[in-house]
Amino acid sequence: GSIFFALQTIVDKPEHMFEILGGVFPKMAGFFISFLITKTLAGLPIVLINMKPFLKMLLIRMKMNEEDGYKKTKAAFDAEMFPFGRVYANLILVLVICFTYACISPLLLPFGYLYFWGALLVYKRQALYMYIPIYES
Repeated sequence: GSIFFALQTIVDKPEHMFEILGGVFPKMAGFFISFLITKTLAGLPIVLINMKPFLKMLLIRMKMNEEDGYKKTKAAFDAEMFPFGRVYANLILVLVICFTYACISPLLLPFGYLYFWGALLVYKRQALYMYIPIYES
């Protein structure tokens, strides 16, 4: 692949590192544009659907009898805490991609903007209506 070739060339000729990186980074811009489009059009709707309670309920229903079913299926839909680690990691990943490619390929920035706009809508709804605010008094 081009990454391994670039790394090998950097190891062989460290004085040409910036020229090599300057040639490799713009080639990856198309991948990151499609990555942001996929995260926006597929990733955010999947977060919005929130299949986790449904899958929990389905597994509980398969494993138990009728008497225990009500309490445990109700527990499957109990609110959880907001997954800060997963959400912030996704947001920072997109932010780093946008900052890295802002000068190299500005065409990527509108897709980053659309991702953050969609993430604002999705995660705001999730935080307000689906999760328990454990860090508020």
